[in-house]
Parts: sequence; C-alpha cells; structure tokens
Amino acid sequence: FIDNNSSVIIRNIKDEPDLMVNQVIKPFTLMLIDISLIIGVIIVLFLFDPLLTLLAIFLFMTSGILFIYLTNKKIKNFGYIRQVNDGLRIKNIHQAFSNIIEIMILNAKRIMLKQYVNPNKKSSQSTRAAVILQELPRVWLEMLAVIGLFIITYVMLEFDREVEEIIPVIGLFALAAFKILPTSNRILASITSIKFGLPTVNVIVKNLKKSKKIVYNKVNSNLFNFKNKIEFKNVSFKYKNKIKIFKNLN
Repeated sequence: FIDNNSSVIIRNIKDEPDLMVNQVIKPFTLMLIDISLIIGVIIVLFLFDPLLTLLAIFLFMTSGILFIYLTNKKIKNFGYIRQVNDGLRIKNIHQAFSNIIEIMILNAKRIMLKQYVNPNKKSSQSTRAAVILQELPRVWLEMLAVIGLFIITYVMLEFDREVEEIIPVIGLFALAAFKILPTSNRILASITSIKFGLPTVNVIVKNLKKSKKIVYNKVNSNLFNFKNKIEFKNVSFKYKNKIKIFKNLN
C-alpha cells in the first residue's frame, strides 16, 4: 500500500484477474485443443503422402514463426501501455470524485476531463491494435493456403505424376486446409492474446510473491500504554525511493 498508488491497487484487484482469465488462461486452453486437432490431421496426411506433408508443415511453420517474430515486441508493448493507462484512468476518476467541490469552485472541469481522456484514449488504442493483430492471421493463412496448394501441384508435376493421381491429392490437402485454416488462425490469435496479457500475469505473480513475504505480528497492547503524553523523537518518513516528507520530527 505504501509502494503503490491506490488506483494501481484497485486496477490489480478489479481488472487484472479478469484479463488474466480472458487473455491468457482461456486462449491457452483453446490453443492446446486446437493443437491436438492439427496433430491428428497431420498424421492422416503423413500416412497418405509423407513428402508433401513435410513440405506443407515446413511452409506453415515458417510462416507462423515469422508472424510471431514480427508481432512479438509490438503486442507485448500494447499490453504494457494498456495496463499503465488503465491505472491512470482509475486514478484520475478517483481524484475527480474525491475533489469534486474544489474542481467546481476552481472551474477545473476541462483539466480533469483531459487528464482522464488521454489515458483512456491510449488504453483504447492499444486494445484496438491488439484486436487487429489477432485478426491478421486469418488473411495471412488464407493467402498461404493458396500458395501452398500451388506449390504442392508444382512439385507433383515436377515428379511426373499423372493428373489422375494429382487431383485426389490436391482434394485431400484442400480438405485438410479447410479444417486446419480456422484452427491455425485460432492458435495464432491465442498466442497474440497471451502475449498481450503477459503484463497482467507479471503483475499478479509479483503481487502473489509480495503477499507471501508479509508477516502479520501480533501486537502487544502493553506497548501503547501511556498516562500523560505521546512523545516523538527524531522521527522521519519517506515513501520508498522518494525524498523524505519530514525529517527529525520532535
């Protein structure tokens, strides 16, 4: 309570647990289910044509890793921006309602409104950017599927396969792509969501570690018995890593 503003504590209690469930735990669970489905489809394709299956796996894996690499830092940064500005929003709302009389007397409504709008705008923009990145894999994968089918057809023609043999293979891979594409899209969207929620996980884990270090000692009431006066001698106070508010108070 001393190290953090009350707005940060409210955010950590109110918003962060919900975000951890929706942005991390739920996507991670769905991702495991989708991965198991893709593994099953790959096994069927591998039994049918190992060479073409390995080629398709290489193409999709390379593209997926490239997409994750290009968006990794950005999505983490968006999550951090959202977290910081959500704390500022709560702080400004709390200050506005706590000091509403002074704000009305000093005609500072525009100043307080601006202090709320700016972090609210940044938080919304970062969330919007994260949602856009979650939708990008769908277009990416659809384009990749078309290119992949073209490459598979080209490879089969280069190996002098008959047309009667090519058509069933293309049909099978097209059917597999029809099932794998939405599943792969959900996996990449889940990865994006998890990375966006990593700052939330870090905050919750940090707070849980701090809570374990807190020791509640039973206070001996006899220490506070007094008859005539309470005396302060050379008392100083400061917040963590801050300038002393008062020093050597007597």
